Amino acid sequence: SSSSQHPWLGSFRFAARRPSRGCCRGSYEAVADLRQPHKTNTSYLVYRITGPTHARVIPIPVKGFAMAITVRHVTEADLPALREHQARPELALADQHFTEAVAGRMIFAVATEGDVPLGTAVLDLTAEDLVPELRNMYVYPSARRRGVGRALSTWLEDQAREAGYTQVFLAVDPNNEHAISLYVSLEYRPTGEHLFVEEAEVPQVPDGQGRSYHYAIYQKSLLAR
Repeated sequence: SSSSQHPWLGSFRFAARRPSRGCCRGSYEAVADLRQPHKTNTSYLVYRITGPTHARVIPIPVKGFAMAITVRHVTEADLPALREHQARPELALADQHFTEAVAGRMIFAVATEGDVPLGTAVLDLTAEDLVPELRNMYVYPSARRRGVGRALSTWLEDQAREAGYTQVFLAVDPNNEHAISLYVSLEYRPTGEHLFVEEAEVPQVPDGQGRSYHYAIYQKSLLAR
């Protein structure tokens, strides 16, 4: 069962064998809780073992434990947390995207784990040649390699499909090998066209790695399910 108070994310009760020796000799119960502190990628299985006269708490770190990821529309209540995670705070993209979403010009999505934001992306409904365009995907560093980008992409594709679109476009820095691998696995295909990007709103390659000013355009059909 899930706990409503962060950072306790789950609780599992089970019958445990009686130890032959130790502080918890006799009948006892064990409860394992899954706990993930803020700003870490380490979860903890916490066993609370209660015996006739003693109790023990045993935290066991579990790196990269897969938790449930939820994707939904950004609400105004999300903005304070999203502002803290912006890749380029000087651009105030969280507020800009939310304003555009309220006006119906884009769909602004956030991926969360409980009440903790993991990343955001937008589906731009106003791009001149690429409509709709999946762009500005930003998965927070502490949440990477956990399927957040895939979850955001899939949810926004579903939104585009429900709105009546038959395809989705995106533009990606050809040096962003990880993103390209993800998009290809999601059945995006290169169109052979490129988009000139003078300044990236969301950095696509690490600092120190050469970026391209000509993003490759990829397209995915939404007709096949």
